[in-house]
Amino acid sequence: MVNMTHEHVDFVLEHFGDPEVNRYMVDAEPVSHLADAGEIVAFYDDPEQRLRNRWVLVDKSDRKPVGTLGFHIFDQANRAIEVGYDLSPARWGIGLMSEALAAGLDHVFTALGVYRVEAYVHVENERSSALLERNGFMREGTLRAKYLFNDTWHDHHVYGLLEPDRP
Repeated sequence: MVNMTHEHVDFVLEHFGDPEVNRYMVDAEPVSHLADAGEIVAFYDDPEQRLRNRWVLVDKSDRKPVGTLGFHIFDQANRAIEVGYDLSPARWGIGLMSEALAAGLDHVFTALGVYRVEAYVHVENERSSALLERNGFMREGTLRAKYLFNDTWHDHHVYGLLEPDRP
């Protein structure tokens, strides 16, 4: 994992423009312009905002970007943070995201002193739910109509992992 920087703008454009990557991302339109990709990178590359981050996952063999993992919406008073992640479809099912998630969790629990990590997963995204459950998250419920996207309401499962419960 490497920090997301301006060097990743082309990857962000391609990756977040992929319909399969965006299939369950119902909080924003797919990225379709270089300027939009630049705004995403700038959001995470802002040194004044170190309470959020996004890492680019790179293939160990050729160092090409294949996904992202990040933490945001850091509630310092309650030591809680939200995780988000995505992976190129060609890399699904080989354990890469599980490995990255474990490393990211180690970071937020130790470096940031987080006690609770939350994740919101579209109810149809079974792969993401399975990933979280394999990594110790508990499904805590379902939020009905969490997002309104393209005139359709989308339900999301709520997952949580507490520091003492981590594997």
